[in-house]
Amino acid sequence: MNDTPDVIELSCPLCESKVHHEIISDYRIVGKESDHCPRVLGENPLPTAICLCRSCGFAGYQPDFAIDDPTQLSEINELLENAPSVPKTSLAAGSGRFRRAAEIAEVRQKSHVEQAELWLQASWCARFEMRDQDEQRTLRSHALRHFKAALDADELNEEDQQAAVYMISELYRRLGNDEAAERWAAKLAEFAQMDPALEALRSGNLRPSQRRSAV
Repeated sequence: MNDTPDVIELSCPLCESKVHHEIISDYRIVGKESDHCPRVLGENPLPTAICLCRSCGFAGYQPDFAIDDPTQLSEINELLENAPSVPKTSLAAGSGRFRRAAEIAEVRQKSHVEQAELWLQASWCARFEMRDQDEQRTLRSHALRHFKAALDADELNEEDQQAAVYMISELYRRLGNDEAAERWAAKLAEFAQMDPALEALRSGNLRPSQRRSAV
């Protein structure tokens, strides 16, 4: 396995600065946490997934640097100038990059599930970086809100609905709301066929008394 990062060169759609970004593309996933956070062998590639313009603070996946819609660019520029919730000094970290990318995704009116995934991955990065619990809770709360909105907006097929319901339950559990976590976990039984991988994760999160009642 090659740990040497690939270097990609981009042009920032906002300020036209040249962006030299290193991304780890050769890695092996050896497992995952109950919130789907991957465990990888070697250097973690996740923080390198989001490209960052250090000149203006624009952040996103590589395809996001191809934005050419004038209205969207104007709105993103306003976001970065007037309401930068992520200080530029924090953007070097994966959690800051994903958070900024999520804020930009909201301005661009991307789907709720896309926004949820960005916030979720920001929370994973915050865990890797050992950020304080309040920050991790904030990121999880944003992910939770958008996963629920994705269901309400009927954005997902049945398989993805099941994954979203599981993730909502898991995020509630990690936020300390066991009652809501159990209520959403119970909704998984409403699906005609349960994904075995999700069932295994769900069973692993149940307390012994709950496991008996779920059998």
